[in-house]
Amino acid sequence: SRHDNINTAYIRFYHSIIQEKYCIYKYDILKNISNHPPLVKTYFHKCRSKYYTSIRYESKFIDELFYFYKIFYPCGKKIIPINIGDMLNEEVMAYWYMDDGSIEKYIGANNRKTPYIGNRLTFHTNGFDNESCYRICQCINNHFGFNFRVRFVGTKKQPIIQTKSRKTIDKFIGMIKPFVIDEMKYKIKTSFTSK
Repeated sequence: SRHDNINTAYIRFYHSIIQEKYCIYKYDILKNISNHPPLVKTYFHKCRSKYYTSIRYESKFIDELFYFYKIFYPCGKKIIPINIGDMLNEEVMAYWYMDDGSIEKYIGANNRKTPYIGNRLTFHTNGFDNESCYRICQCINNHFGFNFRVRFVGTKKQPIIQTKSRKTIDKFIGMIKPFVIDEMKYKIKTSFTSK
């Protein structure tokens, strides 16, 4: 996010309290640009009549982050830049997946969720426009030799990036596994990677 009328920006992210250790892990990396550790906040959702707890992080406003703000928010709206391929590597893909990725679980016998070879591996890119999603999808496929596709889901037909290809799932998980912290390994468990 950007500070009004000043060429500086900051990093902000939040997670469900279930991912508290992952949030703290990222904070430890960013500690030198932080004012304080992540904060835990509980709020009441009126429609669901339920309390939710999240953990939130905000960095300091610093000039160096404005460079990235200009790339990813050129007109104030989040996009995937044309040169995204220059920024991608295995570690970047791992963090992106830990943040926004998931593996769909197959409902097997006795209504139990089980790791299944036919899982779908998804990046939840709903916050981006269609053009950005097509761009990043093509880029990661070309860069890493994957077989992801853009799909449109929900009543608003929002774009996600997804694959059902066992070859791509196997290759992708093998590529990011060295960078996935223990607390997030549940996101990469499938029947053919956990044996």
